[in-house]
Amino acid sequence: MTKKITLANSKGGIGKTTISSMLAYFLSEKGYKTLLVDLDPQANATTMIENTFNEFKEKDYDTLFEGLKNKDLRMSISRITDKFDFIPSSQNTTDFNELLNENNKYTYLSNLIKNIEDEYDFIFYDVPPTNFTDFINNSLVASDYFIILTETSGFSFKGIIDMYETGRKMSEVNSRLDFLGILINMREDDKEVLAELDQEYNMDNKDMFFSTYIPKRKRIVKYANKGMFSRNNKSAIKYDRWDKEILSTFEKLSDELLYKISESDEK
Repeated sequence: MTKKITLANSKGGIGKTTISSMLAYFLSEKGYKTLLVDLDPQANATTMIENTFNEFKEKDYDTLFEGLKNKDLRMSISRITDKFDFIPSSQNTTDFNELLNENNKYTYLSNLIKNIEDEYDFIFYDVPPTNFTDFINNSLVASDYFIILTETSGFSFKGIIDMYETGRKMSEVNSRLDFLGILINMREDDKEVLAELDQEYNMDNKDMFFSTYIPKRKRIVKYANKGMFSRNNKSAIKYDRWDKEILSTFEKLSDELLYKISESDEK
């Protein structure tokens, strides 16, 4: 059964697009059929996929908005690898609200995803960094689970409660929606920052936080601008030692994600 996931925070610049894209791609490398949907008009995930896979960058493709407008998301799907598909975005995605009315303002995306979701094990949505927009509302209603990403900074911490409340509100529309937890992106190595997070949000609650966190590494920042891993290089080496270090983190994260999903399904 398809698992549809939104990873979000109301604050921008915390690595949401990079981590969503990498997690989707990594699960496809593990053998799961995965679809990444770029719901952000800034199209950062689209740029990242273009910079990773030159063959995608060089071809013409239909964007998400074209699929939404024609009520056919299949026309917007690009095959990246045998197990990894992608729906790209562009600035015209900002016109999404023109397609909505009082009856479908929360369910437009979910009604279309139903037509393709059985083809995938996982569907990830990359959403803009804001709350209570047509994008995040539709994404949450089209999801089974949501994860809040936070970096180790006070401004990002403040987005946790806002994002949780948005998820709670959308669960009134989508009763399947479940909160999987908070994922920490370590932008600082200072242990005092983690202590602050512990005190503010009670990290002893193991159900609330992922035990795996994204380490502070320049390589991860580089992925956002240059593409994921060494696939964008002409070297015969697919992954270098720094890529492999990051891969080991995503190995743990994906295992924990699968475990949390199984726990949620048993409730």
